[in-house]
Amino acid sequence: MRKRTDSSVKPVLLLGCVLLCAVQSSGQNPGPGVSQRSATTEPASNPENHTAQPFEEFNLCDVKGAGALYQVTIAGHGLRDTGDWKGLSYMEAMMRAYFDGSDKPVMLSSGLEDYFLGTYYFNRGRYANALAGLTHLDPKDRTFSAYRFHDDDPIFFQNGLRLTCRCGEEINGQKLHDPPETEYTTYCWIYQW
Repeated sequence: MRKRTDSSVKPVLLLGCVLLCAVQSSGQNPGPGVSQRSATTEPASNPENHTAQPFEEFNLCDVKGAGALYQVTIAGHGLRDTGDWKGLSYMEAMMRAYFDGSDKPVMLSSGLEDYFLGTYYFNRGRYANALAGLTHLDPKDRTFSAYRFHDDDPIFFQNGLRLTCRCGEEINGQKLHDPPETEYTTYCWIYQW
């Protein structure tokens, strides 16, 4: 991953967040073209206890208009006990972002644990830092929960964003492993303007 060298992006997002949060708490009208909502979640777009079939791609959020993705949290539970690491193979999942109604995604990770800045099915255990963290991991029960902030790598959108995850992965017709049905609960926080 290359390091972002454009230092103008972060202050603009931070200023926008401060402005919107200050306006939200003051109850004032933020002005034309700016939503009163500083951070929103779309209940229909944030599945709770969604059971995904193997290789199913499902929405984490699907929003219209302009804004920025701020944070994503996911909890997953593989529903089949394989007795080995394959019970976690649902983590062979690329996070995808679809912009402006496009049917061609931008790949945000090479695996679910990679999106949360971990590796190898989170083999190093729990961690927390300013950008991401693994708050729960139980390989025997096939469960995890993690969070990711997009402060240092903002994802802006002008005409909509659909963020998806997949329960396992298939690349060029080749299925990676044998992921179990998996129960997910996800939340996305979006700034909209």
